[in-house]
Amino acid sequence: MAGITISKDSGIQNQHLAALVAEHLGYSCLAEEVISEAAKTYRVSEDKLKRALHDPPGLLERFTYTRDRLLTYIEATLLNQMQQDKVVYCGLAGHFYLNGVPHVLKVRLNSALEDCNRPVRQPVAADQVRGQALEAKDQEERRRWSRRIFGKDNHDLSLYDLVLNPGKMGQEEAVEMICQAAKLAEHQYTPQSQRLLKDLALAAKVRAKLMENHPNVKVWAQDGVITLDTRANGTSAPRILGIIVGLAKEVEGVTEVQVKMHLGALYH
Repeated sequence: MAGITISKDSGIQNQHLAALVAEHLGYSCLAEEVISEAAKTYRVSEDKLKRALHDPPGLLERFTYTRDRLLTYIEATLLNQMQQDKVVYCGLAGHFYLNGVPHVLKVRLNSALEDCNRPVRQPVAADQVRGQALEAKDQEERRRWSRRIFGKDNHDLSLYDLVLNPGKMGQEEAVEMICQAAKLAEHQYTPQSQRLLKDLALAAKVRAKLMENHPNVKVWAQDGVITLDTRANGTSAPRILGIIVGLAKEVEGVTEVQVKMHLGALYH
């Protein structure tokens, strides 16, 4: 069985559609539950987590790492929950966090086709014009957010397995197409894809553990073995090494910790 992520253009309501897909396939459906669980697990407010996902990036955030820390909490929570399989996630950034996991179907709901096919001479009310302007602004902020956080444009269709315009084709047809795509062989759960998702989830949990005081540490996981990559000056290296290895070992599922320690300035 597949997991599914559903993302959208601004202005498109995707939660109801995601719920219909989940009901049709017998899957569970996740949305705000990811935020709630992350808030509970990492003891931060849901409001802060939501702002990290929705607000445009600020100039100072690259130095404070506040947003990166909050997004890591969301990533770790989502990846952990997606390991359950048979899950539909309708929320921001799911297609980024699960990029490269073949059994997860990445769906985008796109309104651009509907906008492009609107008759040129069709009269448009003033409030509709204002709504379209706000929607365009929101879409541009989402694109800036995606480029800043992930280095990719969320309008890049290569990020998705399936792109649909539910406003043009109808909701029932969109649900049917998503369900059919989820049943394709390439989106089925395999031991290899299961291990890949497990590795991504474990690495995210370790990063979440380190983010409070050691946000510069890069983390990889493979079959329970964690690799930490960081920099420190000569005098502080042994102390930092002991701290980050100790923290990583506290994470459930970690069987071994390896470190690549480089002398010099911290990563940025």
